[in-house]
Amino acid sequence: MIALEEYFEQSNIDPREVFKSYKVVIFGGEALGPRQRALARSWGIELYEMMALGDVSIAMECEMHDGCHPNEDLALVECLDPNGSTPVADGEVGELVVTMLGESAIAADSLSDRRSDDRQS
Repeated sequence: MIALEEYFEQSNIDPREVFKSYKVVIFGGEALGPRQRALARSWGIELYEMMALGDVSIAMECEMHDGCHPNEDLALVECLDPNGSTPVADGEVGELVVTMLGESAIAADSLSDRRSDDRQS
């Protein structure tokens, strides 16, 4: 997005004109900071952030833009004790663990957990 900002500034192209037909834009690959969100708003774009849940599924923002939500029919997402398998209490640091569900799990012949080594609270 920063590269696009520089391009629009150097070329005198109006990003609002470029993106006028876009209803929403799905953004993934890196976390969105306040600067990128403000930039998108200034271009007339509503951004929806998407993130991977390991190799299992995705999570995506809804209209409220209050965080990413997993597809609950595809994956069980838990915050577990890094040294065990019990859930941690709200506000405590734990490890993000994603378990594949549904047909994908059957096709993979596995309901195994995918431990992320990511610490979350």
